[in-house]
Amino acid sequence: MNQTQVLKKLSGEKRLEQAFKLSDFVRELTLRNVQLLYPHLSKKDQLMKLQERIQYG
Repeated sequence: MNQTQVLKKLSGEKRLEQAFKLSDFVRELTLRNVQLLYPHLSKKDQLMKLQERIQYG
């Protein structure tokens, strides 16, 4: 059974929960990347870089 089939069997609430978990994971992964690329920036500035990536892609 592939991932799409598994997701289709979940309730709407569970699918939404999975979407939020995935979103949190991607945000955390992107923040880690920003921290690696810009270790000299303050935490606040790193979060601003994260926001730029989220907003502008």
